[in-house]
Amino acid sequence: NRNYLLDPETMEVLHSIKTSGPAPHGLASDGEALWCADREMAVIHRQDPETGEVLDEVAFADPELHGLTFHEGALLVCCASTRRICRVTV
Repeated sequence: NRNYLLDPETMEVLHSIKTSGPAPHGLASDGEALWCADREMAVIHRQDPETGEVLDEVAFADPELHGLTFHEGALLVCCASTRRICRVTV
């Protein structure tokens, strides 16, 4: 699995990095790194956007992590099976 940076006009692949888990299901950027949720591992990995190196990880008890977004300096994480939204201060 890979995350891709695309040209929005041509949809040409400009860059890609390998995902850090087998079932990526949510992606957000804090302007410095990419945060990728993996629903199989119940982990969010913070990755270097150039190399894909895992810089940090946040484990969750909730399975089925899905959407990610940043709001007011915190990472918001959605869990499909519990229907909870968790706030992670980063």
